[in-house]
Amino acid sequence: MIENKEEILPDLIKKYESGKTLLELGHEYKLAPKTISGWLKASGVKMRISGSRKIEIDRELLQRMADEGMSQVEICEKLNISTSTMSVRMKEYGIKINRDARKKRKTEEEPMEEEPVIKPGKQKKRCGSCVFRAARNAVNGCNYSSIIERCRLQKPEECTFYERGRRIDPKSARASKKRAEVWAEWEKIGDRA
Repeated sequence: MIENKEEILPDLIKKYESGKTLLELGHEYKLAPKTISGWLKASGVKMRISGSRKIEIDRELLQRMADEGMSQVEICEKLNISTSTMSVRMKEYGIKINRDARKKRKTEEEPMEEEPVIKPGKQKKRCGSCVFRAARNAVNGCNYSSIIERCRLQKPEECTFYERGRRIDPKSARASKKRAEVWAEWEKIGDRA
């Protein structure tokens, strides 16, 4: 054991409280970090959580960015910090993203896009979220004909019956209801023609 513990302890405390880590102090004094930790605890020094150094972020800058409607990801990229650090600081400072400014920024930056045109090669992805999709391998993976009880008279690539939603089982009450809706629509169209 070191004979001059009492001589170096005040210096250890001063350096630890100024921000040096136990590992850095261990290298400097040629002692194990565990030994230094024990001495500091015995002296009543409040120990830091292992591996945590608080990253300081200017509160005014953070508030300004949030008021401009920047997302947390955008702020993190500008300040070169992690999203977890950003979340902690925003909670700590009581800062919230200005949602109205964010919506306004989005509409100014990105013009409204039209309905995307589905190319024949991309049809399978669209069918995967359609209410008429088949649970198993049906004709072209589609249950439209069995639910509506009429042939759809078109290839899957040219499908105009796509409707996003939960899959309809052809034997369910939802299928009967859907069939009635579609037939009523067809009757309206037939009356106009």
